[in-house]
Amino acid sequence: TDLAYMTVAQAVCTNLAAPFWGILADRGILRRRTVLTVGAMGQGLVTVLLAFVTDLGPMIFLRALNGILLAALRPISNGIIADMTGEGKRGKIFGRVQSALLMGMFITTMSV
Repeated sequence: TDLAYMTVAQAVCTNLAAPFWGILADRGILRRRTVLTVGAMGQGLVTVLLAFVTDLGPMIFLRALNGILLAALRPISNGIIADMTGEGKRGKIFGRVQSALLMGMFITTMSV
């Protein structure tokens, strides 16, 4: 059940934060590069911190923060794909990106 708490915290925070990251980038408040950098570097740092935490409370908090930072990556990468690909190939590229994401999640889940 502890794993379920951490997973739910990350999933909920990811879904709540993703629209805000997209809004920040689409309205020009932050550049896409900045959003991607903050998301990737922050997520990496939080993941490293998770390796040293043994208590459930801080672990749930870090997983929630991890979800918030991971949420920065998907809307921005989807926007970049939409801007960089032609209409004829866009669906194919989105499908490949989604497939890679789901395959990574599956492999990670099975290996842990």
